[in-house]
Amino acid sequence: MSRSEVNQQTAKATLTQMLNVVFQRMEADSVYVEVKPIMVTDVLGLPRINPQDTGSLTAVVQVGLLRRAPETFYGSRVPAARGNTKTAAPHMGEESSATPAAAEAISGGGGSSTATPSTAAAGVAAASSRASAGGSDAGGSVTSQFIADAASRTAVLQRDAFLVFRALCKLSIRTNDSATSNDPTAVRGKVLALELVKVLLENSGPVFRRTDKFLAAIRQYLCLSLIKNSASPLPAAQSLSASIFMSLLARFRASLKAEVGVFFPMIMLKPFEGTTPENYSRLAVVLRCLKELCHDGQLLLDLFVNFDCDLDSSNLFERLVNSLVRQAQQPVQVRGGGRGVYSSSALATAEQGLRQEALLCLVNAMEAIWTWYRRNISGNTGFAAAADDDGGIDDADLAAAAAAAAAAAGGTGADASMAGGGGPEDLVAKRAYKLKFQQGIALFNKKPKKGVEFLHREGMLGAFPEDVASFLTRAEGLDKTTIGDYLGERDEYCLKVMHAYVDAMDFTNMEFDAAIRAFLQGFRLPGEAQKIDRLMEKFAERFVKCNPVSFKSADVAYVLAYSVIMLNTDAHNPQVKNKMSKAAFLKNNRGINDGADLPEDFMSALYDRIVNQEIKMKDDGGAAGAGAAAPQEAGGLAAPARALFNTLLGLMGGRGQAVSSGPSDAAIRATLDYLHQRAASATTVTVTEPDAVRPLMEVIWAPLLGALSTLYDEYGDPKLVTVCLSGFVAAACLSAQTGMTHLRDVFLNALCNFTHLHSPATMRYKNALAFKYVLRVAETVGDHLQERWVDVLRCISRWELLQQIASGMPTDAALFRPPEDNRGSIKVRSVQGAGWAKSVNRDRRANWAMFGPSSRGGAHHHHPHHPHPGDPSAVPAEVINSVDSGDLNRVFLTSGQLNSEAIVEFVKALTAVSADELRDPRAPRVFSLTKIVEVAHFNMTRIRLVWSRIWAVLSEYFIAVGCHANLSLAMYAVDALRQLAMKFLERDELANYTFQNDFLRPFVVVMRQSQAVEIRELIIRCLSQMILARVTNVKSGWKSMFMVFTTAANDRDPMIVRLAFDTIEKIVREHFTHITETETTTFTDCVNCLIAFTNNPHSLDVALNSIAFLRFCAMKLAEGAIGDVNMLPEGTLPPQALQHHPLRVLRFIDRDEHVYFWFPLLAGLSELTFDPRQEIRHSALEVLFDILRFHGGSFAQSFWVRIFDSVLLPIFDHVRAEVSSSSRGVTDTTTFTSEKRRQQEDHWLYETCTRCLQHLVDLFVQFYDEAFTLLSRLLDLLRGFMVRSHQSLAAVGVAAFVRLAVNAGPIMNETCWDEVIAALLALLEETSPDNAVISSEITPASAGNSPSSHVVLPAGGSGSSGGGAGGGGRGPLFTLREGVGARRLAKFRCQAATQLLLVQGCSEVYAKASQSLPPGAVRGLLDALDLMHRHAHATDMDLDLRRRLADRVAEDKAVADPPLLRLEVEAAAAYLSVNLAITANAGQPGASPDAVALARLTNSQERLVRLCLTTLARYTLGNHPQHVAVMPQPRYIVVGRTSSGAPVLMAPPAVEFASFSPLALSSLVALGELEEATFRRYLGELFPLLTQLIRADYAPPDVHRALSTLFARRVQPMVLAATTGLAAGLGASGAAAAAGSFGGLGGRA
Repeated sequence: MSRSEVNQQTAKATLTQMLNVVFQRMEADSVYVEVKPIMVTDVLGLPRINPQDTGSLTAVVQVGLLRRAPETFYGSRVPAARGNTKTAAPHMGEESSATPAAAEAISGGGGSSTATPSTAAAGVAAASSRASAGGSDAGGSVTSQFIADAASRTAVLQRDAFLVFRALCKLSIRTNDSATSNDPTAVRGKVLALELVKVLLENSGPVFRRTDKFLAAIRQYLCLSLIKNSASPLPAAQSLSASIFMSLLARFRASLKAEVGVFFPMIMLKPFEGTTPENYSRLAVVLRCLKELCHDGQLLLDLFVNFDCDLDSSNLFERLVNSLVRQAQQPVQVRGGGRGVYSSSALATAEQGLRQEALLCLVNAMEAIWTWYRRNISGNTGFAAAADDDGGIDDADLAAAAAAAAAAAGGTGADASMAGGGGPEDLVAKRAYKLKFQQGIALFNKKPKKGVEFLHREGMLGAFPEDVASFLTRAEGLDKTTIGDYLGERDEYCLKVMHAYVDAMDFTNMEFDAAIRAFLQGFRLPGEAQKIDRLMEKFAERFVKCNPVSFKSADVAYVLAYSVIMLNTDAHNPQVKNKMSKAAFLKNNRGINDGADLPEDFMSALYDRIVNQEIKMKDDGGAAGAGAAAPQEAGGLAAPARALFNTLLGLMGGRGQAVSSGPSDAAIRATLDYLHQRAASATTVTVTEPDAVRPLMEVIWAPLLGALSTLYDEYGDPKLVTVCLSGFVAAACLSAQTGMTHLRDVFLNALCNFTHLHSPATMRYKNALAFKYVLRVAETVGDHLQERWVDVLRCISRWELLQQIASGMPTDAALFRPPEDNRGSIKVRSVQGAGWAKSVNRDRRANWAMFGPSSRGGAHHHHPHHPHPGDPSAVPAEVINSVDSGDLNRVFLTSGQLNSEAIVEFVKALTAVSADELRDPRAPRVFSLTKIVEVAHFNMTRIRLVWSRIWAVLSEYFIAVGCHANLSLAMYAVDALRQLAMKFLERDELANYTFQNDFLRPFVVVMRQSQAVEIRELIIRCLSQMILARVTNVKSGWKSMFMVFTTAANDRDPMIVRLAFDTIEKIVREHFTHITETETTTFTDCVNCLIAFTNNPHSLDVALNSIAFLRFCAMKLAEGAIGDVNMLPEGTLPPQALQHHPLRVLRFIDRDEHVYFWFPLLAGLSELTFDPRQEIRHSALEVLFDILRFHGGSFAQSFWVRIFDSVLLPIFDHVRAEVSSSSRGVTDTTTFTSEKRRQQEDHWLYETCTRCLQHLVDLFVQFYDEAFTLLSRLLDLLRGFMVRSHQSLAAVGVAAFVRLAVNAGPIMNETCWDEVIAALLALLEETSPDNAVISSEITPASAGNSPSSHVVLPAGGSGSSGGGAGGGGRGPLFTLREGVGARRLAKFRCQAATQLLLVQGCSEVYAKASQSLPPGAVRGLLDALDLMHRHAHATDMDLDLRRRLADRVAEDKAVADPPLLRLEVEAAAAYLSVNLAITANAGQPGASPDAVALARLTNSQERLVRLCLTTLARYTLGNHPQHVAVMPQPRYIVVGRTSSGAPVLMAPPAVEFASFSPLALSSLVALGELEEATFRRYLGELFPLLTQLIRADYAPPDVHRALSTLFARRVQPMVLAATTGLAAGLGASGAAAAAGSFGGLGGRA
């Protein structure tokens, strides 16, 4: 009661501390407690203490008195806690919504003060009894004795606290507001009570928050106080009511969900509806409370989850955000002058302040949610629903809550699962379910049938009429008029629903008007009479059924119900002037009870109740207006609660009763009953799952974005701009961290647009702030920006350009502009002069393009005095200087802190921005390219998997820039790549990794794709520098380096080739050991590189040196310096091999590792044998076979097979291909496509393959033990040569065949010889001259394309002999002079020459290898010779063939006549020689058994005699006139050419028989050496031939002498012996005659 402010504050503080002791005792369950500091300053309104003002009265009171008074009151000591008592935990700041800076601590001695039990208990009891005003005096019974029983002590302490709390709540509502306003003492009392309640709530402990007794007290007493004081005209009472509710919300929301759902809209949202000047103070109080509320992210999340995601609750969080957004965007009204006590300027200031407070609330809420998310991102992964802050509920409770929510919506069991609590997925489902359900309700309010169908389709409503009826009864937000229209419909389903709806009502023992009121409570009667009739009819039926004795029939109730409705309309319609009297009402209803009247008392009472209390037939207009707190919200309160809620809102906003009268007892009672009903089923979920913010963000992002964008554009104050930008940052960061990419993109794009970097001339300081906040977002959530890094880095790039322009230094455009833009000059311009001015202007225009397109019309239409929108020079200097370059670089410096995915996205974005910088040829920039190098350097230490992904992006970009058309940019990129490579090569690389190779790959691609010689040269020099500086660190990088040098080897510029080879030469000579130190595969790359240099067309010296290096590589490989090879098994290498190859200690087999090393080298040399340059061919051939000769001993048999298949035989691929084509029967007209090409190939084969085949045969012989299995392939290759239509190549093949047989003969076994002989016989068959080829007719279709290829020679012409006259009757002849005929003739001649060579070869083989030939091979040689002789003999004896040849062969393409004369003679001579040798060896005295067996096996003597007989018979044909007559006598045969080219002609008989003279001589000699028995056996066949030979005039003297000798030695003795025997039988005369005739024969011979 004191008027002294100091006394009032002191008394208030003392009372507060006393009450604090009571509650701290309860919390500690002990009467001995340490008085803890409590928060009281902000709620008591004490001024803040100035630290320098130590002498002020307020400071004395707060610091001195308030701290020392409790010491005097309680004493100086506090006993220690005893027994099972526990010390109360300090509650200062615990879950407090007040900021710590706003809290002042009031202590009772700082831990040294004490309170005696008797004094404290008595004081508290006295205070409680006085405050209770006649309540229980139990508190007075507490004595000062120590309470030993723990349970009794707890009960006493809790009762004391309960009584104190109840007394304070009652004191706060003791007087009404009208009386309080006139009584200052009452005002102070009310305010003091509310303040003490606030203090107790703020400092409440867990016992107070969890005990059911205190929670019930809050619901019963404190809620009543809030109901009355929230509508109080006293500002202090309103403020304290709001503050108390905030305390409840912060600390008790887990247990007071129903109360929060009622009071939050009433206290916190209602003031936003009417922003009149009179309401500003109240709105300011609410905004201050909300600002504190918005600092608590947990509270905001709990609001959203428990109300916005609850089907049975209002969307409190969404409405709160929308209210704040509307207030923040509320335009300041322009007023002409003040009104009352409010001036226009003061109102504008107040409105602006409210807008800013709302903005702060929005931003604080966004930041609090983000802070909560970051705090919980690594916390629990579930939800905890509890009745207090620390506890939780189990899954059964959540399921029960879900079922209750679904039941409230009229759904089925499936709906219950959707409405219940659960994890984040359930939360999203609940929110989606509620939104879908609200959509169905909204559709129902427009078109009820479609709404019901929609809910059926979505599974939210059962299909039975009872389900729909329950939905209409329980669902919130349904329009009553729409419900009435739907229930009154005539179709069958609606009728069933209406019947179920009415049947669910219970009218038992209800008055008739009360039943009608209950009936019409859930809907409004429709306007159509038929619908009303159906409804009232069903109502009457139900009423009579519930009250059978009320009326005689349902018709009575039906008529009376209509009468009541008419009376209600008549009595309460203001347009009805003449109201219906009671008498008239009674008169109108006479006789309705089946002809009788209803009781008059009943009717009179009914009339009075209707007249005095209206039956609401329509939604009252006030409800629509007051429903602004929940404007037809589908998720609002249930039907019983809406009327109560309208009453509560009316208490605050002027609806219904006058404010001064206060709420009625009925309204208060209804409110409390509703709260108790809701509290019984309410379940609160405490959110702990971070993903719960995702559905929350979906709700608030759109209004938040609109508000912040609008206010950012409006405000210019840096502080307010900072607030707006902070909201953007929080929203963008939260969206990014939660993975809501679409929201992240929206907020980040808005921030980037706020920088105005697309229009630099319009930039101001707040745009620089926006840029700073863009950087802040990048630094904060860089791990989640993904592709949006492009926007951030583009802003950085543009800002850096602005800084570069503002500094006055030349831009990149001046340094990297292409030469054509510089008009051919690359000199650096002078800073002074016109040239520099033009450059600057050109750079400025080019730079404009970096900041977005200019306006239509370009610079020509721009006003000269106004800066161009894209002109970067128009940016104020203070704007540019407000951002330090270090802020820009920090983004790149901290890139090493990004996670694995983010750094890859960062690098992708950086390369994209760099590509944009380089895209404009007028103003290329390298800022981002430079930063790429820095970022790569900073992140080079990342794990290999991440770095490989980073480099995959960077390498592609370096390749693109390295091939850029701008040479300066390309060289800059290559140099940057070199710097990174040098840095990367500093790191060691383990074996079998390929990171270096991947890193250096851009050099390879640029080297291949770049068209600039300078770039290719720079790359080679860069690699040379790397090798010189880091050769010991290069591992897998060798592969890429060799690929670069391989590309350089094929370069069209000789300088590049020479430069690259010099580097390769240095590598091979000095660093060869490093090439295969850890990566053996690089040896193959080195070989391929050297082979590429051998193929270069520019330098023969480089090519030859490369081949020499290949020899060196082979030597290293054979020595075992490379790769993983197997050691040669002991004892398997012969001693002679070790003598020839002392270094050979390795064994190479057909294994991948060995093949991988050897075959690129050998195959490369093999391919070089096709080189058009003779020096290269010869050098490669010699090196190839030298390598095989010197190192072939290390090759296993399987390895040799692979060498033959892959290296040696491919040299002759086209030879084998042609043979294979001919073996498939392809005709010469399809294979012989180009005579010139065939000649070129044959020339190459003759020149190169002669030596190659010799080396191949020698190699086979040298390593026969390893390569003997390849004999068949070698023979097949030789066959390919011998069957070609080229005599020189055939000669090469025959020579190689003979070389093979002779050299390998001593080491070949009989099986191999059989294979050789079989190949020889098959070859003879294939090369045998085919008479049909040149004698068959050629049709015009096959005669070639030449018009002269088909020529008809007239019979009896110059080409015909006299004996050929009969040929005139033949068909058309073909010519052998040209076309197909000429080609066939050439083939025939070539085959004849080949067989002649084979004859000579067989003779040579027998002559040189006869001692090693097995018998089977000898017999095979004889068969071969015999075969060739017989075929040639048959051809020569074909006189018809000879005649046709004489007719058709041109002079310059003539053949001998007979055509195979030489072959016949040579084959017979060789055949004769071999048989003579075999026979002679077997007939010598003392001949070996082998020789005898060979003669017997080959039947050589028989062969010899038959050959001699055949030869003599062929030789004596000249004595037969009939044979000579049929020969082409007049035709001369060309047998040679003179030096001038003239043909040498000779008569055919002379030439033919002269050729057989040596053979006839040899045959006679051989016959003379025959055994006597053999000679006698064949004498009968021989003697006629010898007599014919006597008459051969063309025989030379040597033949006659041999014939005479034969007669003398062998025939004459036989004749004499025969004569002697004959003489004995015939007489002397006969003997003399016979002797005379033989003597004459001998003399003639």
